Amino acid sequence: MNSGLYGLGVFIMTTGLVSVTFRGLGCDEIIALTKSVGLDGIEWGGDIHVPAGQVALAREVGGKTRAAGLKTLAYGSYYRTGTQNETGFGVVLETALALQAPIIRVWAYNKGSNETGPEEYETVVKDIRVICRTAKEQGVRVAMECHNNTLTDDFTSAQRLMDAVGSDNLFMYWQPNQLRDFDYNLRSIEALLPRVTNVHVFEWDGNGGHHPLERGRQRWEKYISVLESGGEKHSYLLEFMPDGRAESLKTEAGALSALCGR
Repeated sequence: MNSGLYGLGVFIMTTGLVSVTFRGLGCDEIIALTKSVGLDGIEWGGDIHVPAGQVALAREVGGKTRAAGLKTLAYGSYYRTGTQNETGFGVVLETALALQAPIIRVWAYNKGSNETGPEEYETVVKDIRVICRTAKEQGVRVAMECHNNTLTDDFTSAQRLMDAVGSDNLFMYWQPNQLRDFDYNLRSIEALLPRVTNVHVFEWDGNGGHHPLERGRQRWEKYISVLESGGEKHSYLLEFMPDGRAESLKTEAGALSALCGR
């Protein structure tokens, strides 16, 4: 077992960037940009920057990331559990290992929790058990994301799914749900806290508006306070800019660093 991947600082209170924030930039540009604003690492996306199966590219990108003094904090795959994927999980895992990513983000099916029948649900559970067992053999964690139109669209359904799978290397990302209120988002943290790994950071509203992180400073101060109350340290990753511009990363990274007490 390659248990050394557990020690890459995923549970230290680090800051980072989700590479899909800038799909129009190349990997070298993202590395340089991330380093220039003082963030600690990158979650590399599997759609554009490091597609599953491009192992040589993953090895190259992982090496360049480390050479710049940054960490690969996760591999953001687009593997949808319980469905027929173009790329099998073994290929996804091989790519993540080449990156030296300690976590693989997967999606919990392609339907919401209220739209999924019992047989479909059991298929998802079995698939997640298999991929968790496969990843654990290599010292890698699997994490699902709190996301609408999946089986983790509500924190209670996310808890139910994790309990049904019963794998000790299955975790959750956390992010605020812009379609729910502040109290719901706090309760979701409290409920999922023992299994939260990375946190996607953005300031959106329920009407489709994207705003600077500073606008939500008081909310995020509370979110982070609760997230850190369990004793584990998490990675806080900026996902998308309020205006989509790379030039805005410096301001957003500064706001995130301040929230994290940097």
